[in-house]
Amino acid sequence: SLGAASPVHTWIGLFANVETLQAMTAKLLVFLLALPMTTAFREMPAAFEQAKETQKDHVTSGSPKYCCCKKKACLNGSVGDDGAPSVYNAQQNLCCKRKTWSCGHIFKLFSGYRTTAPDVSFCDAHSVIQPEFELQEEEEELDQPNQTDAVNKVEALPANFAIGSPQHTVHSYCDIAATSDVEEDNWEIENMRKSAKVKSQKKREKIISSLVKELTQNSLDKMAKEIFSVYVCVRWAPSKEFRVLAGNEQETGQLPNETDVGSLWHKNRFVPLRCSTNVNVYGLTEGDKVTDYSRFEKQMGAVSRWFEQEDSKALSTRLVKMSRLKGEKLEADADLFDLPTLAERLKLNKCNPKDYATPLQPGVNLWSSSAEEILKDCRSILWLMDKVENWNSAMPFLSFMTPNEKAAKNTKPKDDERVLVCFGKRVSSMLHRRDGGNHLLTDQSAVGCHGFWKLGVASKMIDRILKLWRPPTCQLAEMELDMKMKIMELIADMNTRLFDALPALLMEEETEAAKTDLPGLRLQRAGTGSLQWMQGLLGVVAGAFSSMGGTYKRLGEMLGDTVVKWAVCPLRAELSKEEKESLDSNLGTEDEAARWFAKKAYAKWTDEKETFPGETCQKGASELQGLGRCEVCNVAMMRQDIPEPYKNEKFICPTRPMLKAKQQLDIFRNKPDLCLMRMTPPQVDKQESWTYHGRHPQWKQYNLTENKPSGDYEIIKLLSFDRSPDTHFKIYRDFAHFGRSCTEEESAATPRWCQKPQVLNEASTVGNLVDGTLATLGTAGAILGAGVDGIAKGAEVTGYKEETPPVNKAFGTGAGQWLYGLYKATEASAKTMFSSGMKQRYKSLHERIFGEVEAGELMHSASFQKELGNDRGDSTGRKKYDRYAVVCPCPDFDPNREFKLKYAWGEKAVRLAMKGDKEFSKTGSLYASRSGFRVQIQAAAVLRMSKNDAAWVDSYTHVRAASLGTQLPEWYKTTDPFLNSMVGSSYMTNSKNIAESGLFGFEATFECGTRLQMHASVPQELKPFGQCLKDGAAENSKMKAASPWKKFFPESTVVRVTFKDIKTCYHEADTKDKNMPRFQPTKEPLKEGEKAKRNFYEAENALYKAFSRAGPNCATVTPGVLPKYLRDMRAEQKFRGLLVASGLPPDTLQEVLLDPAELMAELKNM
Repeated sequence: SLGAASPVHTWIGLFANVETLQAMTAKLLVFLLALPMTTAFREMPAAFEQAKETQKDHVTSGSPKYCCCKKKACLNGSVGDDGAPSVYNAQQNLCCKRKTWSCGHIFKLFSGYRTTAPDVSFCDAHSVIQPEFELQEEEEELDQPNQTDAVNKVEALPANFAIGSPQHTVHSYCDIAATSDVEEDNWEIENMRKSAKVKSQKKREKIISSLVKELTQNSLDKMAKEIFSVYVCVRWAPSKEFRVLAGNEQETGQLPNETDVGSLWHKNRFVPLRCSTNVNVYGLTEGDKVTDYSRFEKQMGAVSRWFEQEDSKALSTRLVKMSRLKGEKLEADADLFDLPTLAERLKLNKCNPKDYATPLQPGVNLWSSSAEEILKDCRSILWLMDKVENWNSAMPFLSFMTPNEKAAKNTKPKDDERVLVCFGKRVSSMLHRRDGGNHLLTDQSAVGCHGFWKLGVASKMIDRILKLWRPPTCQLAEMELDMKMKIMELIADMNTRLFDALPALLMEEETEAAKTDLPGLRLQRAGTGSLQWMQGLLGVVAGAFSSMGGTYKRLGEMLGDTVVKWAVCPLRAELSKEEKESLDSNLGTEDEAARWFAKKAYAKWTDEKETFPGETCQKGASELQGLGRCEVCNVAMMRQDIPEPYKNEKFICPTRPMLKAKQQLDIFRNKPDLCLMRMTPPQVDKQESWTYHGRHPQWKQYNLTENKPSGDYEIIKLLSFDRSPDTHFKIYRDFAHFGRSCTEEESAATPRWCQKPQVLNEASTVGNLVDGTLATLGTAGAILGAGVDGIAKGAEVTGYKEETPPVNKAFGTGAGQWLYGLYKATEASAKTMFSSGMKQRYKSLHERIFGEVEAGELMHSASFQKELGNDRGDSTGRKKYDRYAVVCPCPDFDPNREFKLKYAWGEKAVRLAMKGDKEFSKTGSLYASRSGFRVQIQAAAVLRMSKNDAAWVDSYTHVRAASLGTQLPEWYKTTDPFLNSMVGSSYMTNSKNIAESGLFGFEATFECGTRLQMHASVPQELKPFGQCLKDGAAENSKMKAASPWKKFFPESTVVRVTFKDIKTCYHEADTKDKNMPRFQPTKEPLKEGEKAKRNFYEAENALYKAFSRAGPNCATVTPGVLPKYLRDMRAEQKFRGLLVASGLPPDTLQEVLLDPAELMAELKNM
């Protein structure tokens, strides 16, 4: 540290007179040579960079302008370049002084003052004032006004009445004289005329006191609001006053007595706490139009700022480091936090009293000095007393925690985790003391506490609470409603308990004998006389009870739909318009929740069905313009500025308890044949001020706006819920799964497609349904399940009992290898299909039919809002809104079945179109000139036999396609596993499933047009299929891009595929059994008892017999109608039979719609 007159300082000052940069640089090099070489080389580049500018600054500056600091206490006599004493900032442990050169300048290499001060005020002793905790105290509610103006005119207000308080309102605006009887009024007036004003004023004060008492102490609203408060506690040092408390706990056996208090403190068995007062959310307002929450925000904001200012400062750092001390050192350090100890040392040291005109600076380093060193320095003691006194003011109450040994070991906070933040009231018991104890105690509730937090974190947590509880978030409004409901439930339970006890009370009143204590005694059968007496008694009791029940019923019915008000007082007649406006600005709203709960509370006696929000719905409501089929279901009543206005924000909150989102949605899920209307995310975004903020509860939740339902909003059927963490916050939330139906607009325009899908050949069971989806691909699985055993069992129907016919050997030969090959071929084909769009179509259809949304967001998107008229129930003029949901009819809507059918038959349609495109549209001839095309597909089964015990069936599939209105070409034989599965064919089969009912032949017709054209029942003029497909894909994309919020586009293009059966099947079967003898010839006559061996005919083969019965409803084969490959097979030596199928598979969807772009992507010859 260089004094202002030191030689070095003078030498450095010579540089200020250098006129040129060259001369200054030369002298700078001389200066650097005097430094250690390492330092010189390290600092030299910076020195040259700074030289010119700093020289200029030094020359032009009139006085030292830099405030530089070092991390330690100031030495006595230390001064800055301006001659002023150095300033010690104890909170930051910084000694600062004024310097001519900048703090990091090359000329300051030997100086300890190289840290730039956080602010220039750190060098000003008068500016270093330690922050004090300032918390606005709640003004005490007085039962009666100040007596100083007892005879003043009515308008005069006592100074200690807070604006907006019941005292202020009643005293200011009530016409108390009007509440007295006429005679007393006249008597008062007469006495006032006789100058007896004091007596009259006392009477007025008594009335005001009575009114205020009722308004404040007997108010449900106040009871509910009182619970909303916050207090904080800080883990404190085991100072003398806490050691006394701990010792008392040891003496009374509450803590182990075999160890000292310091050891208990170290082990977390005794945790001293200093706690703040409870800061209530709802208290007296600060002034005209200043709300409760603004005051709470100010008070808790002061606590937050205090923690932020004290974080990592002198006192809090000593608290943290105290954990390293033990024994006497611990006690000495802890007593630095004890005011009596500090005051005693101040007296022993004979210190001068605090000079309030001189800034107070400790004389030692408060961060590192020992307790004894600090207590020897008067200035340090005075500084500590100020700081500890300020902490005591902020945290005036002494508390302590005594965890048991296990809890103390497992839950000990870190040394710097100090703050406990608690919700609710602190006191949870009556005043008491330990047996033999010398302290009055009360239990402190810790149910709503969280922490322990570091001071800085605690500051942020308090700020978060303030942000979360702001009135626009509706957190306070919803919790207050919940609290009111709990209070009213308890009050209603008092009534219920009385009513349930009435029979016993009435019986006791009717007879003294009934006073015998009956519980625990077995009831005995009474004699005739006793029975008559008891019947008479019970008749009296039953009559009285019934009468009282009727009274309760009448009262319940009345209260359920009745407004009950207490007329507190009439307003003074002479109030001006401005006074009334001032009054209204401080008044609240009427309580709609109390009337709503009264109806619920008396439901037991009124037979009123207790309903939850959304259970009861109404048809024909005015909100449903253009939605005549739908119903409105009320879910909440909302009101502006509930619980109170907040700054300039416009918001609403519920005035009745709202169900949680999942509970509310469950109610709608259980409505039979009714589906819920909701807005899609793009529709929500388009709707002004309806964004969902539920995942950010600290934001405003409900806006002051109407939101009307629309015919283009989505109609959904709720299916299920699950619970999982979300992607953003990893918080477990409820997610709703639902199916999408048509919008109301779509239902009106295309009703056939919005009803239960038309299914042809509907199966009673699914056993015969060969599903075309990937999950049930092909018939290979069915064949594997049947195997050779199925053929063997088929022999039971032959009727031959003497000798079992030989097993049909051909089926078993190599069947396993063949079936495995078929499975692999099917698997390969499936992979090909997936690569060509099957997966994308699955995803696209799934997204069109199913949805998943977080329950809160879904309920918000399904909520609508209507502003209600002003019923003038109170004078605030705050707007009211009815929040409701809309449900619409959706009979027989089964999204799971609909998806299965649409996906299965959509894929079959695409596969048929692909086959027609590949084999019959080499040049796009299917699509060029006609409005559509058709594809036919048919299964065929051929029976072959090489001998009587070797029969097998080969099955085939053939297809053909042509433009509409043109002749169909020759059939094409295909081995595509998808097409085989579609018509039930396979390469082999067994005796159980050879029948025309298991093989199919049908036709699919493809047409393209707008939705309205395709839905029309009369023929429409349509574009050529190919042009329609290309134009439609492009136009659909444009429509969706232009209006992403729209659900239904009547002019959008679709491909409609209709399925119908091929009417006629063909069947034949024959053998080579002609001229074959029944028995085998023998060379010699049969011996006695010997039987002739039979020749087995082909007709006796089990498979042949099954095949011959396969087509009872089919026509005889006509060669001209057969495909060429089947005509050729009939000429084969082993040919024995033929079955050509007809008819639709079970559960065929009559028509299915395809997306033009998705279909066009699969047609290679377009």
